[in-house]
Amino acid sequence: MVMGNQVERLTHAHYLEVPTADAASHDGDGVPGSAVAYIFTDDEEDEGSDGKDGGRGAGRRSGGGGGEGHGGKGPPKARGRASGGEEEERGGQLSTNEVELSAFHIDECILNKTLAGPRNSRGTVEPLGPLSELLPRCLPGDLLEFSAPGEVSLWVVFVGDGYCVSLRDEAVRNETVEAAGGGRSVRLVSSCYQFEALAADAIVRCAVEQVGAAGQLLCWANSECFAAWCRYGRRQFKSGSERRSDGRGPYALRLHLSGTESHALQFHSLEDMVLEKRRLERLGRQRCLHEMTASASTASSTSSSSNSNNNNAATIASTGRWR
Repeated sequence: MVMGNQVERLTHAHYLEVPTADAASHDGDGVPGSAVAYIFTDDEEDEGSDGKDGGRGAGRRSGGGGGEGHGGKGPPKARGRASGGEEEERGGQLSTNEVELSAFHIDECILNKTLAGPRNSRGTVEPLGPLSELLPRCLPGDLLEFSAPGEVSLWVVFVGDGYCVSLRDEAVRNETVEAAGGGRSVRLVSSCYQFEALAADAIVRCAVEQVGAAGQLLCWANSECFAAWCRYGRRQFKSGSERRSDGRGPYALRLHLSGTESHALQFHSLEDMVLEKRRLERLGRQRCLHEMTASASTASSTSSSSNSNNNNAATIASTGRWR
């Protein structure tokens, strides 16, 4: 496993964009409309797999756009500090519409982002809340996530004394946590990824050494990839670090949206998986359900039409990719 904090500029060919929705549509942050195929499963069918099911399904997303560090719109610049009441209201809005996810590399769980609470003692994250309540509990090397309804989240590395390092507005910045958050609700996300973390001083050093990097020196697609790279030292969080090949990718993202139903997407790189994860989180639970229902309906209609016309040009291949 390659580690380190060296900066290299990597390039790679992106997936062909194969939209399942209107190709001319764009989300609010400038990301093209969804280009993902969904496989609908029932978690009850997977109970015998001892939690090691890789979320086998299909999903392919265009490799471009959306990252704070590569031209997509990132979180807004720091805004006026919101009152505690406003922060709590925002946190409440998010917690009722949040998407819960898990991710796998082959059969190994590498991400578990589920809300902790009375109904789920195994949850890895708390509901979003005011910064004033969380800051006293933060330790150097912790990862924090700032979110607001309908916005792409901002991940930062806490480096101590009220400061953090993050990738936003296409540059790596060292600033106060309050300035980075801009009044948004926040929570700890240090336990979401299941990789072994570096020592706290190494995490802080990795983050601080990148301060000032911008433009061609950036090799992370967004703030989450940057923060996770600092904490875990894994090159897979850097853009273009994994080769894409034909066939099914080794990464699976599973969305847990309602009851026992889950939806699985498959990717060839960790970067692509994170990009789609962040897009779905910005959409929220209800819009994700609507999008996936529409995708399933389109797939069903296309399949029926193809069978009746004896035309296989628009069917879904066994690899899970749209042809």
